[in-house]
Amino acid sequence: MKSIINWGGSREKDLDVILPMLPSDINKFVDPFLGGGEVYLNVPAKSFSVGDRSEPLMEIWRMAAAQMPGFLELLAKFCHGWTTVDRVCGNVMDMLWQVYDNYDKGIIKSYQSLVASVSRVLRECSCGEILPECWSNKKDLWTELRHQLVVTMEQVKKKPRIQKETSVKKCLRTATKEAFYEYLLYLFNQPGQRPQMRCAITLFVMNYAKGGRYEVDGYDIFCPDYAGKSVDDLSIGDRLDVIRSKEFREHVERTQFFKKEFLPMLNYEAPTEKDFIFADTPCTRYNKYFTQQSQEQLAEYLLRQTSARWMAIMNLKEPIIDVYQEHDLKFLPMGEELIIWNY
Repeated sequence: MKSIINWGGSREKDLDVILPMLPSDINKFVDPFLGGGEVYLNVPAKSFSVGDRSEPLMEIWRMAAAQMPGFLELLAKFCHGWTTVDRVCGNVMDMLWQVYDNYDKGIIKSYQSLVASVSRVLRECSCGEILPECWSNKKDLWTELRHQLVVTMEQVKKKPRIQKETSVKKCLRTATKEAFYEYLLYLFNQPGQRPQMRCAITLFVMNYAKGGRYEVDGYDIFCPDYAGKSVDDLSIGDRLDVIRSKEFREHVERTQFFKKEFLPMLNYEAPTEKDFIFADTPCTRYNKYFTQQSQEQLAEYLLRQTSARWMAIMNLKEPIIDVYQEHDLKFLPMGEELIIWNY
């Protein structure tokens, strides 16, 4: 199964390496660093215990597992809006190009005139078709579209290499996609926003976030950067299909979800020799939540406190690797990472 969410450190491309290495007789599969859950969703086991320290991430997994009313409907509306942006704004793309061309040639001389010209074009757009009126504010979406288009025109004008009509239109299309993305962030950050809306927006936005990174600022505002042109054509339709599938529902029925730090979760679950621990560890570099001390705690648990079979994956530059190499274990380099296992 495909993961239901794009989360930093995706293992989707590594499944062909990882899955054949896993035991075929797992009683309970334990994953304390769930993330996007690519391995969890594709390993056979009698039961699963998975968790992560991220509350927003685990809330999404719980809602998806419960097929929460309103959650899937919102995701479907976001998918519709994402594709409708292309149609609605595509209808006026030639007019937007003309505005830019006039701005580049100096016919439109001031910033204020540029804003007014873009505004006139956008009045030809039906923003109400992009997002359902029952929970969106067309004026705010319209304002975000205008802002992103004006900013993009100013940026493109400063880059002489992006002057061909087709290239400029691609940049303007990205601006309309980013406007939709930023508008969802605006909705997410509204005080008192309901949980189904926040979870649906998070799942959707992370598909297009730069590096799949969940980011908040010092004021606890959700603000991951848009990844740009490379994601303009992406869709979360396949992720939505997974959540709706019988295979996913049967998988999560055998799963316990935890919002816990890795060590309390492992101590609580206490895996036995019939179980399996999959520890896909975050990189400790610039990580205030998972540090070298965290790696030492995990190594102590795996090497001395559990009888379970386990696999750990970590960056090749992690100092803790020296500790593992002192034991009778197996090692396999995978790009810039190292797979370590005990069976």
